[in-house]
Amino acid sequence: MKYWDKNPIYYQIFISVLSFCFVLLGTFYFVKLATTVSDENLFVSPPSKIYISKLKGEFDDYKKRKFYDSTFVGGFIVGIDNISLDSIPNQYEMLEKTIKEEDNISLQIANFNNPKIQTIRIPSKDIANFYLENLESSVIITYVFPEGVSDRAGLRRGDIVLEINGQTFNSVKQADKIVKNSRSGSKIDYLIKRNGKIRSLSLTLPKFGINLSQLLMMICGMFLIFLGEIIGIKRPRIRGARITSFSLIMFGLVATLGLVGLSSIENVYDHFLLNFANFAMFISIPIILHSLKYFPRHLVGITNYKYTILTPYLISIIFFLFQVGIIYQAWTNILDEKTLALISNYLFLIYLVLLSLFIFITNIVHRKSINKNDWKKGRLIRSTYTLVFLMIVTQSVLFHFGYFKLRELIYASLLLIPIAYMFTIGLYRVFDLNIRLKRNYQYLLVSSGLYTAYIATVILFIYLLSTINWQIPNLHFSGTSIEVLKNPLRPEMHILYEKILIVLISMSIAILLWKSYTRKDKL
Repeated sequence: MKYWDKNPIYYQIFISVLSFCFVLLGTFYFVKLATTVSDENLFVSPPSKIYISKLKGEFDDYKKRKFYDSTFVGGFIVGIDNISLDSIPNQYEMLEKTIKEEDNISLQIANFNNPKIQTIRIPSKDIANFYLENLESSVIITYVFPEGVSDRAGLRRGDIVLEINGQTFNSVKQADKIVKNSRSGSKIDYLIKRNGKIRSLSLTLPKFGINLSQLLMMICGMFLIFLGEIIGIKRPRIRGARITSFSLIMFGLVATLGLVGLSSIENVYDHFLLNFANFAMFISIPIILHSLKYFPRHLVGITNYKYTILTPYLISIIFFLFQVGIIYQAWTNILDEKTLALISNYLFLIYLVLLSLFIFITNIVHRKSINKNDWKKGRLIRSTYTLVFLMIVTQSVLFHFGYFKLRELIYASLLLIPIAYMFTIGLYRVFDLNIRLKRNYQYLLVSSGLYTAYIATVILFIYLLSTINWQIPNLHFSGTSIEVLKNPLRPEMHILYEKILIVLISMSIAILLWKSYTRKDKL
């Protein structure tokens, strides 16, 4: 904008205030997450009203009973003769009608201990040997954070929660509210159903806690915001620097807010934060695409075509409005519940694919007008963004299938973005900036990184050694011989010997790694 060219001081003030507000908002959200009580598990509503709790009666065929017990018990009937039950209000009536009309029936069974929905055809009369229950007023645990309070209390994936602290609920939101209304450090009682059996479990909520993925997102987001602020303050007169700084700050906000997510909306602030975070998420992508046309060099040939810049903004606004409509159930009269749920789960993925196709097509159409040297200099930044967004999409897909183990690694990959920017700026002196470190600082940084890697490797080996089930023989030492006794070691002696063995192996590994590190310095 020509206004900023003539008044750079105003842009410096604008970008400083914006960065301060975003840091304040991100910090407040982070503190809210850290101080909000959590039972460290995730749950969803039941997939249907028909739950098979156990078998009854006698089966002449033992193999059939064993098969039914392992396949049906603890599962939900989500489909009958390939007709989904999620949009059918009278599910039991449909089941009874189908049993009367047909000799054999195909059932689609969803069991959270099995990621796939099974389709099994059985004689209709066998259903009389199933105990069927209506567990509509319940939630199902889909994930338990490893080593969290729920994990230590014994909760598992697939457990059906019937009551929390003696209170029943009709939705996930109500169940979540019961937990959040509890005091930090207090005890929570769960009444659950597992494999058709009722159990009671208790856990103690943490007084203060934040999971590693949230901490990583906070660190990455703040890093992006500060880098964007530095670029904007240092070079307010350069259009590319302004757009780049603004894109980094917006993307940093999205990362700080954890790529958007509130488990419950309770007040006006939650409504504002959710909608603002969603807006930042959708609008940050076209701003990044816009900035890449100016970083590290201005791609004059492609910016002459205004539609290549404006179209991604238009697509983002459309998807944002659609997302708002989903949150406030504005599309329920237009789309059925199943289609709406499917779109909601994959909306951001569809958005990224659509934008990627648009960028790919426009780059091919206008490839002759792009300077190859300028395009080559921005290859690292484009590749880094592509890698990070692919990892985010991968995480979203894995999350949908209940796999969370790579989450921290994927969130940590956001740090590659500011590193790529600093490397490119230092290599090509982009915007006439010089952020190269002095040699003594470079040595200090590299040395610190190597020491950190060494310590992390030793800790990793110690952890891996502790997970091994060591088979230690029962040795008996006499004055003249060593005898291996058939009787196993006493538990306390086995633990003692195991600890000694782990310490000795760990020390050996640490010495070998240190020797190899010091030898590298001599070479």
